[in-house]
Amino acid sequence: MKRILLATAFVALANLSYAAGPSGTAPTKLIAGSNVTLSPQSPCSRNCTINASTGSGTVTGQVCETWDSTLTVVANVFEFPIPWASYTVTGMKSATNGTGTPSFTVAAKIAGTNITGLSAVAVSGSTNTVTAASGANTGSANDQLTLVVSVPSGIPQQAYVCLVITHTVN
Repeated sequence: MKRILLATAFVALANLSYAAGPSGTAPTKLIAGSNVTLSPQSPCSRNCTINASTGSGTVTGQVCETWDSTLTVVANVFEFPIPWASYTVTGMKSATNGTGTPSFTVAAKIAGTNITGLSAVAVSGSTNTVTAASGANTGSANDQLTLVVSVPSGIPQQAYVCLVITHTVN
């Protein structure tokens, strides 16, 4: 499994926009504009909008747990330390491949409390599925963000679970 944290802070010195590179790669060109905007294309991408004159704005990023084709998803707990003063989990993206009708269940928690809408998400298809969080989804500095994987069935492989997180830049 591979852990991915996709979020970053930016210091904007002018009004700039960045265009994403091909197929989810890092930004490749600078364009004149009023905001800094990043949006790679992948299941675990990030979008950032920052007002260059004030330095304020929001970042939507994701923390992900991934399994490649050589790893089988098993029951486990994954913890993500979150560095921001406050944040909101807005949803979860997930998919799995494998054999024998692969599936597993994921619960997302902030500081040990289930996130409403994400407390028992069934991951069973190979298509990116987005599940919205509907409550108990805000955290603050030093709150542990946790994914609890349970009830694997079949042989789930080539899977990912990404929590979509929004936070302010400053």
